[in-house]
Amino acid sequence: MYAGWLHAQGEAMPAAISVGTNPQFEGTERTVEAYAIDRVGLDLYGLHVAVDFLAFVRGQAKFETLDALLEQMGQDVKKCRELVAAEGAV
Repeated sequence: MYAGWLHAQGEAMPAAISVGTNPQFEGTERTVEAYAIDRVGLDLYGLHVAVDFLAFVRGQAKFETLDALLEQMGQDVKKCRELVAAEGAV
């Protein structure tokens, strides 16, 4: 998990960015997923986007339960929000 920015349609949005294979669901293909922090209803499917990485937050992990994963994701987004805000972008 990384803190950074998601660039789309001429806008830079604070983001929590995951790079990995999704071990929680037995994934094997490496993907990049960016969550635009505090954005609702954002539809970027089919558009060209880019990401900029600011800081490493944590490595991949497989959790005991889905609830544990969701709890960690909430903490990750909070940390990413704080890191991007410290850069003066939020």
